[in-house]
Amino acid sequence: MVAFQMDFPLFFSTIATLFAIMDPIGTVGIFIAITPGETETHRRNQAFLGCIWALLFMALFFAAGSQILHFFGITVDAVQVGGGLILLKIAFDQLSTSRQTRHTAQEDAASRMQNDVSVFPLAMPLIAGPGALTLMIAEAARGRASSIEGWFSIGGAVLVSLTIMWIALDRSVLIQRLLGANGLGAITRLMGFLLACIAAQMTIVGIRGVVANDHKGPDAHESSSSVRQPDASPEAETLGLLFTDLCPELPSSWPLFERKPATALAWS
Repeated sequence: MVAFQMDFPLFFSTIATLFAIMDPIGTVGIFIAITPGETETHRRNQAFLGCIWALLFMALFFAAGSQILHFFGITVDAVQVGGGLILLKIAFDQLSTSRQTRHTAQEDAASRMQNDVSVFPLAMPLIAGPGALTLMIAEAARGRASSIEGWFSIGGAVLVSLTIMWIALDRSVLIQRLLGANGLGAITRLMGFLLACIAAQMTIVGIRGVVANDHKGPDAHESSSSVRQPDASPEAETLGLLFTDLCPELPSSWPLFERKPATALAWS
């Protein structure tokens, strides 16, 4: 019997955050634009390879996130503040249906001239962009990458999110035909609003940590630069607050609102 633990609130909140960051529906139009005149088979191959490369990039940043922070002397609170600002910029771009955060006009022109767009710009920065990679580093800084539970929770969320992205890109032409330009824009703006809320909560948590460490003295800054033990993530807190306001009749003990111990599972 191989026993492992799954943090389901972390799992679902990470899926929701990655879904808002990646915006699979909104990426459909960009994917079609960077593969002009290509066959449906070629587009499907590019979509599959792009998601595989994105998985490798995100796994690398999650595994090495703590080492990156330690090497540059970056605190966890700084990651939360900086990551929150990056996510907020992406959210504003989504609300205005702009894609400046993901790639420049020069990069877009270069992608149109090449047949293989799976690595650039599809995998990075369209799928595994600054927001997704920052999230991986932030979760690693909270100590997720140092436990089997964290790898199952975050890794599982990444796999589910990339599977959704792959399905959207694989059926990109059909989705664009069904939803149209207005439908794609509406969904993108909805994801942008949700992402803005998550970004604001992440920034607030980071600022609170910085202020608290300033009151504790210089020793607190040294301890905050180390890997923090897993705690309630800002993403889960934000989603909990949103659902509490929208559905006040739901019990406060629902897993999204209260960080309960991880549920133990077993595989034979």
